[in-house]
Amino acid sequence: MTSFEILFRKFVAGTITESERAILFEMMADSKYNEELADLVAQISEVSTGQHELEDHRAEEILSVILNTKSKRGRLVSLLRWSAAAAVLIIAGWAVNSLINPTGTNKLAKGNTAMQDILPATKGALLTMGDGSQVMLDTLDDAQLKQHGMLAASVKNGTLSCIENEELPLSQNTLTTAKGKLYHLVLPDGSDVWLNAASEIQYPSRFAKDERVVKLKGEAYFEIQQDVKAPFSVEVANTTVHVLGTHFNINAYADEPVIKTTLLQGKVAVNTVAENGKEAKAILHPGQQATTAMNSQMPAVKVTPADTAFVMAWRNGIFNFENADIQTVMKELERWYDLDVVYESGIPDLHFGGKMGRDLTVNQVLRILEISKVRFKIEGRKLIVSK
Repeated sequence: MTSFEILFRKFVAGTITESERAILFEMMADSKYNEELADLVAQISEVSTGQHELEDHRAEEILSVILNTKSKRGRLVSLLRWSAAAAVLIIAGWAVNSLINPTGTNKLAKGNTAMQDILPATKGALLTMGDGSQVMLDTLDDAQLKQHGMLAASVKNGTLSCIENEELPLSQNTLTTAKGKLYHLVLPDGSDVWLNAASEIQYPSRFAKDERVVKLKGEAYFEIQQDVKAPFSVEVANTTVHVLGTHFNINAYADEPVIKTTLLQGKVAVNTVAENGKEAKAILHPGQQATTAMNSQMPAVKVTPADTAFVMAWRNGIFNFENADIQTVMKELERWYDLDVVYESGIPDLHFGGKMGRDLTVNQVLRILEISKVRFKIEGRKLIVSK
């Protein structure tokens, strides 16, 4: 048994002394121990009976000890389940980085070279008005908004609020978030829409009296005002979600093969049209998810129980992965941190599961992932992944 393993097992058991813990943290900060750390986590995470040796409450207790502070929402990195239940791996990985490198300066495991850091997504969007004129909403105030012709709207703290005005000429506006941006939109009827990064919603300056229709690309969470006389619809590629008054999330990124509609409250009808013109339809109840193909020869709506906590993680400031392959994880990081991912020597065969705060810098996230034996390098906005 190596000295590292002895100290690590004492750390997990809670019998480590202060001087020993300082030595262990220093060792864990050295990338040469990454492989041994990963192997140890795999060994202790599951015992022969299949029970987790390290319970969730104990994992969080250890995290609090490492951070020497109470867990805070958004800062907590608590991967409670990771292929081999590697909560300790994640806790150790990020906590050590926080303690050993408090300034946020991380090191690449390979070459020990300082890595450029990138902050998480911020509030910001591009508004394209019906006449084609555009305005960036990141730092705009109401007076500037009105100068651009948006008389029936206000902007404050990352929210664009549209005001109902039947005298306004009908026009279509488009709100677009780039990678690394997110935004909150209040529609003319008072309905709320939260746009995730790299997303777009098209909506009218005022709704018709008998219907309310918007178009979506990317991902958004909706809380819709009820109006039986004017049903609400969201058009996404070849799928339409029909609503009365409800809370739901739609994930429909163009680089994903399917559209996922998840219902949290109320009732919606999901309708999809195949390339041959045939249709399929399903009614969703709270806690259900409908999956439709982005492009398909045959129409189909697959309805399954939804993990709403998983679906709503992005709205709650959390990365939540469930046995996700590395490409899925990298897509999330691309959108959130405005990155372009390149695989240098093939795509690593790795899967991840668990939770991390979305307010972490990209270096803090990558430091955690590197413990799983994958390496990263940042050049400008390019993230290079290697085995």
